[in-house]
Amino acid sequence: MLHDLQREFSDVALTNSVAALLPQVTASRGSRKRRLGVYHANTVNSLTDVLSAAYPVVQRIVGDRFFNGLAKEFIEMHPPRQPTLFRYGGALADFLGGFVPAKDLPYLVDVARLEWARIDAYFAADRTPLDPQRLAD
Repeated sequence: MLHDLQREFSDVALTNSVAALLPQVTASRGSRKRRLGVYHANTVNSLTDVLSAAYPVVQRIVGDRFFNGLAKEFIEMHPPRQPTLFRYGGALADFLGGFVPAKDLPYLVDVARLEWARIDAYFAADRTPLDPQRLAD
């Protein structure tokens, strides 16, 4: 039962699908649907911030309004699947390749790939440094 409630709440937060959870919510003020919608709005805003931090150049190229719109669509199609947000957004470049409003910016996909490569490199496991003598040889 708790697992079902958590799944239903997750659906509300990610998709604003309130139908399953609505009967379990009471509201002394305002509508129950609107009160649940706050969780969806906060989730989308938080995930947009995550994408903005990962893709600052993409955001600068397209502008805040456009970026927020593409982020909302991306979030709906690609909700987080891991509990760690630093890995969220890796599929954005592929998403941009099929995102019709960005079709006039074909280089945007490559910019996004480059920005994600930076994230991958930052969080990659540490490797043994190259021996300077070996490099000199």
